[in-house]
Formats: sequence, C-alpha cells, structure tokens
Amino acid sequence: MIAELANFLLIASLSTFFGSFLLGIYARKVESSRIILRSLFSNANLLLLLSFGLFVYLAAVDDFSVSYIASHSNSSLPLFYKISSIWSAHEGSMFLWITLLASWSLLFIRRQDFAEVFSIDMTTILSLILLLFTAFLIFTSNPLERILPLSPIDGADINPILQDPGLAIHPPMLYMGYVGFVIPFIAALANLTSESNHLWEKSVKSWTLAAWAFLTAGIGLGSAWAYYELGWGGYWFWDPVENIALLPWLCGTALVHAMAVSSKTSNFKTWVNFLAILVFILSLFGAFIVRSGIIDSVHTFANDPTRGLYLLGLISIISIFSFTLFAVRGAEFQKKIIILGSKESFISFNNILLMTAIFSVFLGVLYPLIYEATNGSKISVGPPFYNSIFAPMVLIAGLFIGSSLNAQWQRSMRLSSFLQPLLGVMVVLLLAGILHYFLNISFSILELMSFIAGTFILISYILKHLMTEFGKRIINTGSLIAHIGFGVLLIGIALNSNLSFQETVALVPNNPKITNKNIIVLNEISEADGPNFSSIIAEVEINPGPNAVLLRPEKRKYVTRGQVTSETDIHSSLIKDVYVNLGELNDQNQWVIRLQSNYFISFIWVGIVLMLTGILLFLRRVISATK
Repeated sequence: MIAELANFLLIASLSTFFGSFLLGIYARKVESSRIILRSLFSNANLLLLLSFGLFVYLAAVDDFSVSYIASHSNSSLPLFYKISSIWSAHEGSMFLWITLLASWSLLFIRRQDFAEVFSIDMTTILSLILLLFTAFLIFTSNPLERILPLSPIDGADINPILQDPGLAIHPPMLYMGYVGFVIPFIAALANLTSESNHLWEKSVKSWTLAAWAFLTAGIGLGSAWAYYELGWGGYWFWDPVENIALLPWLCGTALVHAMAVSSKTSNFKTWVNFLAILVFILSLFGAFIVRSGIIDSVHTFANDPTRGLYLLGLISIISIFSFTLFAVRGAEFQKKIIILGSKESFISFNNILLMTAIFSVFLGVLYPLIYEATNGSKISVGPPFYNSIFAPMVLIAGLFIGSSLNAQWQRSMRLSSFLQPLLGVMVVLLLAGILHYFLNISFSILELMSFIAGTFILISYILKHLMTEFGKRIINTGSLIAHIGFGVLLIGIALNSNLSFQETVALVPNNPKITNKNIIVLNEISEADGPNFSSIIAEVEINPGPNAVLLRPEKRKYVTRGQVTSETDIHSSLIKDVYVNLGELNDQNQWVIRLQSNYFISFIWVGIVLMLTGILLFLRRVISATK
C-alpha cells in the first residue's frame, strides 16, 4: 500500500508540475495568478519529496515486493547501506537526482520576488525541466514497480563494491553539484527571454558557488574512495565517468571566475550567459553517459540503451532550445573592451584554457564511442592523452594565476608589478635545482610542469599574503586559501607521480622477503565473519623493528552474491602512505601481496580540502554581502 501511495504522489507531482508550467506562461501577463504559481510549484516539489521519502522508508523496512529494492538490497545489510542502496542502480539514482533537483528548485524559488516577470520565467522553466525528468522517471525508470503476485523472501543484495561509507556519500554530493547548476541555467534563460538586461549574476552567485563546492567535495570523495577501496592504489584514472564529472567542474570554475568579472566590471555578460547554459548541459550529459550503458565503467548505473535514447532525446531538446535562444539573444548584451594586463584579461586567458580543457576531455570521452559506432571496433583514450594535454595547460594556467595577483580591474599592470612573479619563478627554479642536486629527484617533463605550476602558485600567494599583511590591505581569504589548495594539489600530483613505487611479492607465513626497498613479512592468515560476508585477513609487517608498520588487508566474500572483493589497509603519514593489498593464493601455496609506497598523497587530499574551504569561505562572504 505504501508503494502505491508513493507512486500516486509521484504521478501527482508530475501533474502539478504540468499545471505549474501552464500557469507560469499565463502568469507573465496576469499578475493575480502569480501567488498561486508559487504555491503550485512548491506543492509539486513537496509531493515529489514525500514520494521519495516513502521510497526510502520502503528500503529501510525491506519491502522486497518492490522490484528495485529486491534487486539491490538485502535484509542482512546495515540500515545505512539499505538507504544508500537506493542510488546504487539506475532507477533509484535517477529518483535521487530528480529529488535533489526539486530540493534546489524549491529552496531557490521560495526566496524570489514573484512581482517580477524574471522570477515567473525562472519558475516556468524549472517546472518544465522537472516535468520532463519526472515523466522520464515514471514512464521509463519507475523504481516503485511491484513484483506480483509473489515477492522474494530476501533481496539480491547491493553490489559489494558499493558497501562503503565513502561511496554512500560520494554520489549524493556529486548530484548536489550537478543539479545545483540548474539555478544559473534557468536564470540565464530567463534573462535571455526578458525584455531588459536583468542583473541576475549577483542573485545566483551564491547558489553557483554552493553547487561548485558540492561538486568539488563529490569529486574529492570519489578520488579518496577509489584510492582506498578499489585496491588500485590510485586517486584518478581518467575513467570516462570521472571525466564526465570533471567537465561541469571545469565549466563551473570558468563560470565562477567570469561572474567575478561581470560583477566588478559589467564585462563578460554574454560569456557568463553562455557558461551558465553550458555548465548545466554538461551535467545533463553526464547523466546520459552514466545511465545509458554505452560505456563500461565501475561507475555506470545502467545497461539499457533504450532508456539512454529517451534521456538523450530529453537532453537534446533542452540543449537545442537553450543554445538557440542564446544564439538569438546572447549578442545583445553589453560588451566592453578588455584591457591587456588587467585582472579581467588574466581571467579571460584562464577561461580560454578551461574551455580548451573541456573540449579535450569531451573529445576523449566521445571519440571512442563515435569510432566504435562507425568502425565496429573499440579504442581507448587513456592517461597518456589526458596527461599530455593537461600538463601544459596547467603550467600556463599556474603562471597566469600567480602573475595576476597584482593586477587590477580595468587597468593595465605596471612593469614593476611583474617583480613579484619574477621572484616567484626564480624561487621555483632554485627549489627544483635543490631537489635534483640533493635528493636526486629528476622530474619528467609532465611532472615538472605540474610541480612548477603548483609551486609558483603557492609562492606567489604566500608572498602576496605577506605583502598584504605588511601593507595592511584587504585580501580575499577564500580566494587565497582556494588557490593555495590548488597549488598544493599540483605539487602533490607531481611528487606522487615521481616518487611512488610498487612491489609485488609472494609470501608464506613467517617467511620474510627482502626487496629492493623493504623487508615484508606475512605474520599470519586468519578468518572472520561480517554482517553479510566472510573474510580472510592477512597480517603483514613491513620492515620489522622499532619502526615497523603492521597492516591487515583482507579479502571478503559476500554471502548472497558470492562476489569477492579486496579490502586494502593503509598506513598514512604526511610524507608517505604504505598501501597493502591482499591478492590470491598461488600454485605454490603462497599469498600474493602488493605493496605500494605512495609519496605525498596527503598533499592531494590537503589540497582538495583547502580548495573546498576556500570556496566555502568565499561563499560565506558572498552571502554576507547580499544581506
């Protein structure tokens, strides 16, 4: 009965979104209907939220008469994983995606002044978007379908790889970032349909920053999860779905910086409109790639090309309408000449680099699919392509970021302003020379580019901060911390790539093996039982003695699915992670142990945390300024 109620509420929300869309068109001319529009739109969203809440309840109480829950949950799961199983596959993840879209929409629209046609247009556009995606959910991907007349006694269980707290949090964070970009999107479209050049950027800047923060957190959590859970020992693999998450993040980065220019100088008006449309379209493109089944990835949620075609059709309609409207109206907005050497000129250069990066990643994702469709054979575009493309762009971007600190709005830099960047370059080159001479660290060209860019950013911002403190000038703390975090991230990537190494050994208990770098001992093998799995646990000792590292990697076999997973164990320090993975038992009755020494991986996590902290501080500043 609860499943039927949830389904009824879902259908009711679809009908109410349709009514809200029609009323929005009518309310542009009839002011008396605008109060009803706000109420109708709010009720449509609340109906959807209630339906999703009942779906969560059905998963929590193990209602295996619901087909989706029976296929992706199990009574032996902890409650936390029963709930997270909701977004472990296509239908549930789509329901969550749409629910979060509705939540963002509701929070935003309830704060708008419905006396303005601009707010009416935004509500109408949001109603249409939610109408289209709710219809897609109900008619092609309904997660509330029953198994009748006989339902299974127990569920098939969630994919064991997904039974991890990091992954349970990672997708909702990503989705919050994806759907959050709907706010600048609908504001840009409303601006293009309005008769006047509405100053919409300031009203949605905080919402854009919030979406960017969620997406940054989501990507960071995904990298951390891949590092410790999948047993690969890496944090980024240029997997197609990782790339899909990177696309809106790159575009969001360009949008936030372009909005800063627009707010300060009234420049970039047309460009901001374009980016606001593009960032949400890229988010929708990600939804299509993940749910269409056209790529093979640990991240994919579906393998149903038919539903993928429906989703592609939806996204195509939204994209064609949006970009056509921009092509017709976008050129009408105010344009100013950008002065070379001004702050906005540096931001425009970096926007060009970001757009080049977006195009490169987009091409890397699409080209193998186009090639397979036309030639019938598969090719892959992997790390060598992306690294060779990104490293030079990161170097140029880093030099621009560090050099622009003394630039001013709408004013060319003086020659003396380049003294600080020049000093920064000299310090970076000196540091690289010291590392090579004393520590014998020789970077590859790509690693050197990342190291120079990160170090230059770090030194430039530290020098800027010191000069600001001595001169008692105001500095944007959020921007300072975010850019320092980006510098630390780049340094961490370069050093991690250069210094890390891997060793694979085959061991029997209590028989030490000496490698080129370590002494590795397998002390014992034990067995244990978890809530829905049995495990084999190895006790591995690295370099026995006073500073020995003791790790306990394991292999788990999940009862219901019979699937085996590897659980790594990691000893972390500021400089190095010791990372151990338990392999298979070979023909000589030896356990295969893979040990990785991952240097400066902590710099990557610290860099991401600093970037996120900086974004949140800047968001707080923007919110305070609008009050």
